[in-house]
Amino acid sequence: RWNILLATVVYASVSIDIQKVKKSSQETFDDLKEFSTHIRNSSLYKSNGAAKSEITNYVNAQYFGEIQIGTPPVSFKMIFDTGSSWLWVVGRGCELCHESKQFDQLKSTSYSSNDEEIILSYGQGTAFGLVSTDNVFIGDNTDLKALNQYFVLVIQDMDFDNLEADGILGLGFSGLSDGKSPLIQTLKEQGVIRNANFAIYLNDAGFEETDEDVEPKSNMMIDGYNLKKYSTEKKFKYVELVSALYWEVEISNINFNGTLVSNMTDSTAIIDTGTSVLLAPYDDFEKISSYFEEKFGCFDFFGFVFCQCQNIEQKLEYPSLEFNLGDHAFEIPPSSYFLQINDTCVALLMPFDAPFWVLGDVFIRNYYIQFDMEKSRVGLAKAKTAKDPKEDAHYGWISLLVIILIVVIIVTLGVLFERKMSHGEQKDAPLLTEQPKTQGQRVSEEARL
Repeated sequence: RWNILLATVVYASVSIDIQKVKKSSQETFDDLKEFSTHIRNSSLYKSNGAAKSEITNYVNAQYFGEIQIGTPPVSFKMIFDTGSSWLWVVGRGCELCHESKQFDQLKSTSYSSNDEEIILSYGQGTAFGLVSTDNVFIGDNTDLKALNQYFVLVIQDMDFDNLEADGILGLGFSGLSDGKSPLIQTLKEQGVIRNANFAIYLNDAGFEETDEDVEPKSNMMIDGYNLKKYSTEKKFKYVELVSALYWEVEISNINFNGTLVSNMTDSTAIIDTGTSVLLAPYDDFEKISSYFEEKFGCFDFFGFVFCQCQNIEQKLEYPSLEFNLGDHAFEIPPSSYFLQINDTCVALLMPFDAPFWVLGDVFIRNYYIQFDMEKSRVGLAKAKTAKDPKEDAHYGWISLLVIILIVVIIVTLGVLFERKMSHGEQKDAPLLTEQPKTQGQRVSEEARL
């Protein structure tokens, strides 16, 4: 199915396709928690300077792709996360880590570490390890490698039982990795790519469907983009970042089909591929929830907004949700922000205790997005629809269990707020167990879903 084409280039763009794994509606909640799924083999081909490698999308909740680390290179499945910056994998012999492929540093001739300890804290899960360096390759293209790339060799982690990938590849800025260059930045510094940018397209084949027959496939391209293939528009609408820390932009009004729901000042939104849903500050969530209650008779139950959806036509009668980011307006239709469960629609919007929004995959699936590090901006263009929303399936209750798992993650997102408010703060914690604290240990908190 996949061909291998060779091209001689000085600078190369990396294009990575993202696929979805099907989850049967008959599977139990325990099976879902185990996150057991079939992982497809990766293949590479280069054409006109672009390398493509298929990777996996787990039921719209986790997007992960292949990288390789070490000499000789070893392949790992990594969450592609714009909400953090560290790259980490589990080290050899780790008995207190989530089930994953482990990196044997003793077998890599290019591995190095000064035994500097670090803790990475996420919305759900904490990883403790050693700051290390080694060669890192994109996909299975060994021509595109970052020499002596900083990463964390994890020797203990907690609460990553639901993580389908081996680790996380952070796509944020160096301010979230203690000033050490993340992978994209390293590739630019070493002259492997011309520009430190990447573009992401996430398709939507449904929470319980496979995307084997859906085109276009989800994709990430480094140092390049393809509007013709992934967008219905000919150019991006660019929004400036508020700082070079997160992929964070200014957000002002929120509208439903022209009706102003929330008028915000000095508010921001983080565009995060590592978050499955939309996260709203409590005040904004209450305004949106009240709007649905007054206009459509919906109700809020433990942070979920439930509405009547007896058929697809009724679902599409709900208004589009519009965000004003910078000088541009971007909307998502009800087919994107609602999950239909029999005759009920559940909004994929949840409250959390922070003064900023998090625009996760629910938003990102509607736009082809270029993340431009060099110009500190994001470009958004309307994404090609992977399927007709009128063909949307009536998902079963197993889908609600997926959402419940997401809520379990979200209730811990206070860590993200603490990191944003006190980034760079030093803490002492030698291990992830209840042991006496020692001096001299550095902590870098990376909190996100």
